[in-house]
Order: sequence, then structure tokens, then C-alpha cells
Amino acid sequence: MNTMKIIIYASQYGSTKQYADELSKRTGIEAVEYTELTDINQYDTIVYLAPLYAGSVMGLKKTLNKIRDVQDKKLIVGTVGLADPNDKKNREEIMNGIKQQVHGCIYNKARVHFLRGAIDYSNLNLKHKTMMAFIHRKVKGMKEEEKTAEIKAVIEELSKEVSERLSKEKKKCKRIVVNVKDTNFKVSSKSINLNEPIIESEDIIKLAKKLFVDNYSGKMIRLVGVTAGNLVPLKDRNAQMSLFDDDEY
Repeated sequence: MNTMKIIIYASQYGSTKQYADELSKRTGIEAVEYTELTDINQYDTIVYLAPLYAGSVMGLKKTLNKIRDVQDKKLIVGTVGLADPNDKKNREEIMNGIKQQVHGCIYNKARVHFLRGAIDYSNLNLKHKTMMAFIHRKVKGMKEEEKTAEIKAVIEELSKEVSERLSKEKKKCKRIVVNVKDTNFKVSSKSINLNEPIIESEDIIKLAKKLFVDNYSGKMIRLVGVTAGNLVPLKDRNAQMSLFDDDEY
């Protein structure tokens, strides 16, 4: 008996579409954007992939609640977000969000998978830039253990971009700078000079997070930049360069 299968996806900035396209390529199952889906009830196996925003799965309620009889269907949901997919608290929050969006029978039937997304700050629209600014404002004054996985992920993404740029240029850095610009366009900076050069994202993340918290004044944030400076070639621990000194990324 042949079964009808479909991959349905929602994608805001492209990460989820990449997952959908790759899954379609590997399985031979057609991938369709949720806004273009005509009749979900004709399919026996349904894979729904979508990004997380403000505790909700994009398009989930609008799409899956159209299923009339879920009993004989195979239903797989994949959520794509910035937060660590292995974080237990993060998973619980996602599941609670899904439970609020879909009917109980769909919630009980679905097998949920948690995927890690990515973010390109230059492509964020005004709504999501505002959301990110709000997250940054929450960081100051919170104990480390109280910071949510989403807040940590925002800080991490900025630092990962630095590490990736260093890797491409085959450099290490001996200085990390965090610049914060408020809505009055006032810029304040915190930096740390290192005895040994670094390149790994984990090292940059740790330093950048500390510098960010130390640098935050409580005012509304317009821009946060993480900069690597005082560069040295991978095989030369003494030479110094300043390729990135004026960059923010």
C-alpha cells in the first residue's frame, strides 16, 4: 500500500528551509511551504518544520489544526531555534508552547524533534531586531543560572561570527572588544587583552558574554558588536595585525 508523504515547512530567514530541502533531497519526499499547502488531509505521513519565535512555532496552529483525523497519520514536528536543542528547560518550554497551539489529539500524536538554527543579524526585520534588543536588555542584572537559553544563544551567535571570520582569515586574536550603542547613538566599549591568542568560539563566547554584561548600562540598546583585534597568524604567536579592529559583526 502506497502512502502519501509530505514535508511542510515555514521559514523566516532560511535556516528551516535548508533543513526541509536537505530532508527532501535525502528522502525523495516533496517539500512545500506551509502557505502553499492545499489539502493536508490527503497525506498519511506529515513532517512539519518551522522556526521558533516568542515561544510559538511559526504556522503550526494554522497548519496542523486542519487535520481532521490524526489517528491513522504519522506526524513529525521539527522545531528550529537559536537555543541549545539539548537543553532540558528549553525543550520543556517548546513542548508547552506546542501544547498551547494545537489540539490535544495532535499534540499526543506528534513526535517532536529539536533542531538548532542560525541567525544573520543583517537580515533581521524590524520586528525581530526589536525582539533581539529586548533580549539584550534583559541580560544585565540576571544571575548566570537565571539567564534563559535564548539570551545565551543571542550572545553566542555574535561571538561565533567572530570565530568563523578568524578561521577564514587563518588568524587568532589577542584582544576581544564588545561595543554597545544605545538609542542615543552613544557607544561604550569594554575590552580584554590576552596573553595567549584564541580562535575557538567557546573561548570568545565566554569572554564576550562577560564583557557584554559588564558593559551594559541599562539603557535601550541599538547595536551590540563583538570585535577581534590584535591578530596573529595561526602559526605565529608574536606577530600582530589589526584587520578587524574597526569591524563589528
